[in-house]
Amino acid sequence: TNLSNFEKVLEHSNHYINLFPDAINGYENKALALLKLKQNNDLIKFLDYTIIKFPDQVFFKYLYGDILIQFKNYNKAERQYLSALELSKDSRLVRNSLITLYELTENYNKSDSLFNILILEDENDALTLNNYAYSICERGAIDKDTMYYAMSLSKKALSIEPQNAAYLDTMGWLYYKIGDYNAAEDFIKNSIEIEGNNSVVLGHLADIYIKKNQITTALQYYKKALINDPDNFQIKLKIEKYEKYEKY
Repeated sequence: TNLSNFEKVLEHSNHYINLFPDAINGYENKALALLKLKQNNDLIKFLDYTIIKFPDQVFFKYLYGDILIQFKNYNKAERQYLSALELSKDSRLVRNSLITLYELTENYNKSDSLFNILILEDENDALTLNNYAYSICERGAIDKDTMYYAMSLSKKALSIEPQNAAYLDTMGWLYYKIGDYNAAEDFIKNSIEIEGNNSVVLGHLADIYIKKNQITTALQYYKKALINDPDNFQIKLKIEKYEKYEKY
């Protein structure tokens, strides 16, 4: 199995580190093995050590930030990312992780600033354009100008990658947010035709059918979403709610 392979990587990495204590390869491989094995507590202890041993290496600081986010230690995660950026100021990977952090903490001024910098550096980065558009439409109350700006970002991302399922979903979700449920349905159905097992997208289509008062169809898609994400409490609540609604 894959896990047994990573257990072997971990074993070989420990052996390599013992033989070559100053070679970074063994430490990188061990960190990745611990990550894949989901031994996060051991990984944190190990990264505490590697960051001191290899203070000029971006990889360990970046990985540490990602793990700290999982533990919701956002302040320490930010420090690790910023420290990584000091070593590699142009790293889009680290800046995208910082964006994720700022969105989780609803620090949208900082995330928007980073989005805009990334777009200025590469106006054809479809992933950044899409992610910024989706970020905007997932926030609370958004004024129309901001929403239409998000749509312009989404349209550009789709012009670059017109068959990207995630980008089609973003555009559909933006149309949902402005109340154009027919256009929303079209885009999100196109997304599902390309990639049919994404529980978030299936849930989006179900939400659209709720707005169109097509409860039976909505329930079908909520249940499909739940198959792909069986622990999703919000979807379970929606199924329970609309099954009761449908009875009446």
